[in-house]
Amino acid sequence: MIGAPGYRTREFAETGVLQPVIHFELYRDAGNPADMELVPAGPTHGAKPVHVPAFWLDRFEVSNRQFQEFVNRGGYRRREYWQEPLLRDGAALTWEQAMEMFHDQTGRPGPAAWELGKYSDGKAGYPVTGISWYEAAAYARYSGKSLPSYFQWLRAARTEWLYADAILVSNFAGKGLAPVGSFRGLDRFGTYDLAGNCKEWLWNEWRPGQRLTMGGAWDEAYYAAGEPDAAPPMERRANIGFRCARSVEPLPPELLGTVATRPPRDYNTEKPVNDEKFATLRRLYDYPVTPLRSTVEETDESNPYWHKQKISFDATYSGPRITAFLFLPRSGVPPYQTVIYFPTGIAYTEKSSRHLEMWYLEPLIRDGRAVLYPVLWGMYERKQKLKGTAPERNLVRTVREVQDVRRSIDYLETRPDIDRAKLAYFGFSAGAVMAPIVLATEPRFNVAELVVGGLSDAKVLPEADPLNFAPRARVPVLMMNGRYDLGFPLETSQRPLLNAFGAARADKKLVLLEAGHAMVGFPASTRESLEWLDRYLGPVAVSAPH
Repeated sequence: MIGAPGYRTREFAETGVLQPVIHFELYRDAGNPADMELVPAGPTHGAKPVHVPAFWLDRFEVSNRQFQEFVNRGGYRRREYWQEPLLRDGAALTWEQAMEMFHDQTGRPGPAAWELGKYSDGKAGYPVTGISWYEAAAYARYSGKSLPSYFQWLRAARTEWLYADAILVSNFAGKGLAPVGSFRGLDRFGTYDLAGNCKEWLWNEWRPGQRLTMGGAWDEAYYAAGEPDAAPPMERRANIGFRCARSVEPLPPELLGTVATRPPRDYNTEKPVNDEKFATLRRLYDYPVTPLRSTVEETDESNPYWHKQKISFDATYSGPRITAFLFLPRSGVPPYQTVIYFPTGIAYTEKSSRHLEMWYLEPLIRDGRAVLYPVLWGMYERKQKLKGTAPERNLVRTVREVQDVRRSIDYLETRPDIDRAKLAYFGFSAGAVMAPIVLATEPRFNVAELVVGGLSDAKVLPEADPLNFAPRARVPVLMMNGRYDLGFPLETSQRPLLNAFGAARADKKLVLLEAGHAMVGFPASTRESLEWLDRYLGPVAVSAPH
């Protein structure tokens, strides 16, 4: 926090990584908006930086209290605030038709969860949610501002390593919305909650009929902070809110247009390799049988629902030993049914396995199943640099990760408290993408569950292309996906993967949830997951309560 007489006291965070001298700017209160922070002109962070002119950005998400003023002052009756064409599923609506849709639970104008045109008691300081993109844009115009462009959001939020640190103290995978500013997710320009709490509507279209949202929400995994998401502009979801921006100088038109996306691979025309070629690909993932030299390094008894063991054993290649965490349920009876977990892309960026993803795993353990969480090659503490082209590095990484999963089963087979005939694979995001390769090369799995996965647009070598492996993966597979996932769209990614799997039609299921990518906290997904495991592994044996 820095201030000076006559200047606004500023609170912001900055990183000294590769930047030993930290620069900052103070500005006077007079003539500047009190509830906004100045984002100076500069480039976005990333592989293709874009220069963004200076702009002001709301310090916090727009609250229920602020939106109430818009409602009370006739915001839903004044046409001058509603200047964008009103569309629903591509069809034009009259202003009167649209206003009939923008009502609360009692039919009064207002956000979807309000009643009698008012927010609930005690919720004044919470972000306003349950509003469409059109309502957010109308409020912004009423307040003399605008919705931020995608590139303004990138300039404000995606700032090197700092943003990765901010998301760790932001409202993700939580129990609900929090009042604005409750969490300490502060960025380098003084704004809060750009990551987490609620997603935020942005100005730009993603593709026709969809407007971008960014930042992730309380009911999502924290890597949603950097994942583009989108929704139809009439959508009034409970986890989407917004904040406003005010440009210091006009934005170039190209920063307000549709965000360019590369065309997806057309899996209707691509075909997997034939059996002869696949046999060659398949052999890359085999390895010689060598001693495991396994050790239980630590045991943690602090959790009321499980015993946690930290284990290590030799990999199939030269390099650091494999670390794995085995969670044994206090409520279960050995030999345990066991789920092997392949984590999300967070594991590639986190430095320490102290931050394990447990969103979907805790219900499995509490239900009486064991979970093995191996630290695969390239994840957490097991990062190593590789040489070669990007496709070559990807192939090495893929082979080593798959071998690590298979080696983990080798370890489980040494334990009398594990039922080796009842093993499940669980892949979340990156783990779901890798599932076809794992399941086609490892015959000891009996069933699989995948969360927010699909066939990727990425062009990779045939030896690492899931399309070539999916038809040879024949175990029953449950896919649980977000209907609005931009990373793995429903029709061009999710359904093609489900159709490509070699399991019988009756043993494949796609469950769609009203979410994007990185979803957590859906009771329906827990129910589906447990029912699927019960169906193919049988109900778990549960010990009598003490």
